[in-house]
Amino acid sequence: MSFMDSPTAFIRKEIVDALDEAQDSGDTVEVHPRAASPRRPLLTSKSFEDPRKLPAPPAQPEDDASTVASLRPPPIGPGLSNISSLTSAEIDDPELLILASKTAPPPFLEKQAARRASAPAESLTDLAAAAKQIAAAKQQRPVAKRRFVPLLTFALGALLATAAFFWSPAVDLVLPRVALSDANVQAPKPTCVDEACAVWAHPLRIGAFSPLVIRPAPGADTSPGALVAFLDGHKRWARDRLESEGALLFRGFQVTNASDFESVAVSLEPGQLATTYEGTSPRTSLSPHVKTAADLPPTSVVPAHAEMSFAPRPPARLYFYSHVSNTGIGGETPVSDLRAVAQALTPAARRRLSRPLRFERVYYDERSWFGSWDPTKTKSWQSMFPGLSRKEAEVAAREKGYEPSWLRDGSLKLSHVVGSPFRAHPSDNVEAWHSHLTNLHVTTAWAAELGKAARHLRSPSYVLRSLFFSALYGSGLAETLLHVMGSEVGAKVVEAETGAEVVDVEYVRALMDKYTSTHQHEDGDVIVLDNFRVGHARNPWDGSRRELYAAWTA
Repeated sequence: MSFMDSPTAFIRKEIVDALDEAQDSGDTVEVHPRAASPRRPLLTSKSFEDPRKLPAPPAQPEDDASTVASLRPPPIGPGLSNISSLTSAEIDDPELLILASKTAPPPFLEKQAARRASAPAESLTDLAAAAKQIAAAKQQRPVAKRRFVPLLTFALGALLATAAFFWSPAVDLVLPRVALSDANVQAPKPTCVDEACAVWAHPLRIGAFSPLVIRPAPGADTSPGALVAFLDGHKRWARDRLESEGALLFRGFQVTNASDFESVAVSLEPGQLATTYEGTSPRTSLSPHVKTAADLPPTSVVPAHAEMSFAPRPPARLYFYSHVSNTGIGGETPVSDLRAVAQALTPAARRRLSRPLRFERVYYDERSWFGSWDPTKTKSWQSMFPGLSRKEAEVAAREKGYEPSWLRDGSLKLSHVVGSPFRAHPSDNVEAWHSHLTNLHVTTAWAAELGKAARHLRSPSYVLRSLFFSALYGSGLAETLLHVMGSEVGAKVVEAETGAEVVDVEYVRALMDKYTSTHQHEDGDVIVLDNFRVGHARNPWDGSRRELYAAWTA
């Protein structure tokens, strides 16, 4: 390393030269950076800013051997310890202060002295030229300031990456929330449905897909019997409105229990309501045709879907009844326009999604201590086929169109192939998206839905839940651990021919969100959905009491 490699190296050379001269005379001197040597002028770090300030060098004989010999210093000895007598007030350069703090000559100075001992002394003209180069280098490349550039760049990149990763789930945590009632540009105008104008109908919201609200007029009879009598006399009108709107919301009638709800559903579906359930959510039977909507914890999410769309014969219509609505944000049953989703898909996505898909659902064994620990398994095979043995469950599964297989941990896996995720409506032959793809692709479904819940509820805890599911299931770690235990994840969707994962899952999920309408439940609400054109979901909530019942056609 030469003295031109750093600005302070030249000052260190001046100190060494002063020591060399002291050793030549046999005296011990105190070195001061501001004291000029007998042979050389005063040089400090400020002198490098303008080399023209340097005094002219004295003339020296070109071939004076004695002069050259006098400028050849002896090796540095203990005299270098005099540098330690300098104080911080006497040294205006940080590197000199570090040098002065050492009592023994550092290897760097020893190497410099050895090189000077074997080379002729530089002239002051050379030193001035070197100082000019150092000044130019300082202006072009500030070495000290650039030391922190890589660290700052890394910190900024990490901050931006973290913000981008957390932005999607957490964006609405700090933004103002728009109330659902504020979304209307104007109040919906009701119209009379019956001759006496005792029942009104109006859209829930204007300018967006939403259920058609049917409610009693002010002062009219609000009993469940009045609603049943209205449906008995206007059954054709209700069916037509259901096919055109996709969803009907009966609000304001005093439906207070499961029996009242069942009588309303039976009036529209005489002899057509189902008594069995083939889905994946745990449910409790309340009457022959009424069950709880989903016996899942309040923190669980249910993505938008058409009821039992994976089944060979899914229900045509679906009924929900809000027995007790929760008091806080969340707990809604959003409804999705599945026709709009199908129409919004790009032609390339439609071609890819039209390939046959294999749906695999795993039901845990109630006798297994490990089965229920997997949150993606929400139902046991004993509750799927109540009262049946393993052999009888296999027979019942095959009768329903599923291929059963037993896993090593006692879980039951049901597999079947669906030819297309699109289904034409029986009445008008209009196609709609009709698939559980976004639900049963659990490696991404839970993390994505918990991220949406974080925005909807403005709760940081759901951000952490989303990250947990993304790290555990999205990375494949959960599948590896379950394989070791002799099990599999709760559900999976792959291409039937190749076994490859479906690539358009998140694209479809985004479209489902785009064409979804959300409204708060009120006690006594009864909502009817056309299951061939409208999907539904369930938002998590704060854990306050909430009871939602369901019924569906066979």
